[in-house]
Formats: sequence, structure tokens, C-alpha cells
Amino acid sequence: MTISIQTNLLAAVAKWAYPDTDKPHLSMVLFTLGEYVACDGHRLVRVPLDYSGPSFGVDRSHLLAAVAAQREMSVAIKEIQIAADDAKVVLTVAPPSVILTVPKRDASAYPPYEQVMPQGKPDKLPERYGFNPRYLDAIHEVDQASRPGSTNGVRIAAWGGSLDSMMFTNTDGIRFVVMPVRV
Repeated sequence: MTISIQTNLLAAVAKWAYPDTDKPHLSMVLFTLGEYVACDGHRLVRVPLDYSGPSFGVDRSHLLAAVAAQREMSVAIKEIQIAADDAKVVLTVAPPSVILTVPKRDASAYPPYEQVMPQGKPDKLPERYGFNPRYLDAIHEVDQASRPGSTNGVRIAAWGGSLDSMMFTNTDGIRFVVMPVRV
């Protein structure tokens, strides 16, 4: 099964994965049933995706290399196609111009991200929450890539207790989970 993802959205989401190789379980984007997920240990993004095949991971660096190749080409197609088999992932950029074959990452190495998803809205308002401005900018980048030109913004959907993670959502169903910082 081949997945097609808008180049700008794939780039914005891939940046949420851990940027270095010392935490390989976080340096990949997970493609799984109905969504793709990226997390760096402090923030997480879950993007709905029409995909029902087996789960697999792709290194952040490989996705960003495909995005860079796409951006260097002057073609009308602004999507990257992703197809996985038993051992590899094929990233097709501006079909059929550039094909990148990269290692498929083991999806079972990905952290159990459901555990960090805030589940509700406690009675107490989220006081003393502060957020790294770069994380808020990353939310904006993904939101704009999924809905170019939109000014609808995102809404606070759930939070945990004092200084637990907070979840934001946009109208496309993308969920953003951010760990607050002490202020």
C-alpha cells in the first residue's frame, strides 16, 4: 500500500521526531493504522492518515532528505509517496524522478505514546503552565501545512494534573501533545 503525504506537512511532522541518532526509538516517524506519529520526548504529534497496513518507522533524516529533494525540483506535484515492504521503505519524490530506498524501522521499538495522551479536563484550570515557544511554533507549522492559509487555530482539548502534558487539536483532527515547562 502506498501512502501519499503533502511535502510541507511531512516536513513539519518529521521535525517533531528526535533530531539525533542517540535515541533511535524517537528519531523516527511511525506510520501505523490510521495515523502517523512523531515524538521527541517533550512533544508529540499525531496526524490522521488513510492507512491500514502494517506499522513501520522511517528515520526523520530520511524523510527530511526526501522533502529537500522535492523542494529542489520544480514540479507541480507537492507530495511524497511512501511504500514499505518487509525490509525497506521506498520514498518517491516527484514521480518518477527521484526514488530513495531507506531502511524500514521496527515499529515495536516506538514508545507507547498512548500512555502520555491527556485524557480529560480536570476541574482545576491549568495554572502555571508555560510552553517552550519553539513547540508552539511547531504546532503552527504543522497546522498551516495541513490547512494552508487557515486562521482557525488550534484548541486546547485536554490536560492532565499540575504540569502534566496538554493536548491541542486542529479541525483536521491532528493532535499535538506538549509537555509544559515551569514558569
